[in-house]
Amino acid sequence: MSKSFTFHTIISLLFLFFLNGTVIAQSRLESGTVFFENGDSLQVSIDIIKTENNFKYCYFRIEGSKEEQALLAEDITGFMLDIGRRFISKTIKLEGEIITVIAEYLVDGINSLLVFRNSTEEYFILITPRKPDMIITHELQDAQLETGEDVKIKSNRYIGLLKYQMDDTPLLHPRINSMTLSQKNLVNLSREYHDLVCTTGEKCIVYKKSGIHSLSMLAPYMSVDFTMLKFSPEKDLDTITLPFSVGYSSGGILNVPLYRGGSFVDLQFNLFYSNRRAAGEHITIYRDSKRINNLEYQYSAIGLALDTRFLFKPKELAYTFSVGPTVRLALNQKMDNAVEFVDHYDQTVFADFNYIIHKKTAIGGVKTSAGILIPVTVGSMLHLSLDYYLQYGKIYINRILTVFYGNYAVKEQVIAIRSSLYF
Repeated sequence: MSKSFTFHTIISLLFLFFLNGTVIAQSRLESGTVFFENGDSLQVSIDIIKTENNFKYCYFRIEGSKEEQALLAEDITGFMLDIGRRFISKTIKLEGEIITVIAEYLVDGINSLLVFRNSTEEYFILITPRKPDMIITHELQDAQLETGEDVKIKSNRYIGLLKYQMDDTPLLHPRINSMTLSQKNLVNLSREYHDLVCTTGEKCIVYKKSGIHSLSMLAPYMSVDFTMLKFSPEKDLDTITLPFSVGYSSGGILNVPLYRGGSFVDLQFNLFYSNRRAAGEHITIYRDSKRINNLEYQYSAIGLALDTRFLFKPKELAYTFSVGPTVRLALNQKMDNAVEFVDHYDQTVFADFNYIIHKKTAIGGVKTSAGILIPVTVGSMLHLSLDYYLQYGKIYINRILTVFYGNYAVKEQVIAIRSSLYF
């Protein structure tokens, strides 16, 4: 009963922490400079998440002040973040209404590509010489199935808009015809358009998000694992505890940002292969003799962890904390036992017992991690972390003499020193 209560208590606390952490993480200050029509500028800390989600205001704090202030898009010409991102104030016509928005530069060339967002939509602004500015977004259009059912489907109207905007580069039209609408595809298309029509040698600037923003979705990793196991028998046998021993793991991490304008809260899918061992001494008394069992349990396994990762102060350095469920399935496992038999005459006999545990063992629990992200080169970062796994399950251990046999409840604790590379 107490174990069940403890487990459910832990899960409840983790759930509350997730909710609280998500709310906290949706505020993020970045150093930058705000520019005004009269040529003045102001060094501030900009709440980039709040500003991106509300495209009409720039939210900021002046250095040394805890009070948040806001400027309308009409009040500024734009702002630049120290990490390299550039935003401008832009007046556009959207759904028949003239509005001024804060838009972020993606490409600055012969044609320019900008983006602005509200809480539900993402709008791209394509600026081409001698053409009106074009607003492109993910649109839905009405359609009817053969059954007569009315449905909404994705519109491909953007194809005609792009071909009109780039009618002087027919070489790009086949690509536009087959292109799906995404930020990456639009950036590549704008850059190729610049290269085709530019005759003066002007450079096309593609704004790449630096620091945390440059992280890829997939990161490989390696870790050194220190594993401790406790086997608790269901029968009237001794509990076996094996202290921390060294092993290793390797795998890949897939990051899915929960916030599309940055990566302050991520879901991480961690798939790994591990080769771990736990070794220790266990003494049993049998009749008039003592048995000193030098045990070694080895296994290779595949595992999966689903983490919620939080980033704090993500600038040149970022501190991370993650928590989530984990499970591992043993592929190959064996138990070795080098036994010393000492009888009441103090005579000692040595014997080795080795056997394979054929029954697959799956155990699961919770993984927590704390770490730091360190820039290595432009566009790449090293993540160093300390991970802790707490997992429970069952394992069937075959008979070795009369000591080990039957089902054991397993408690596994792993402390891992992990390094992963984002690029």
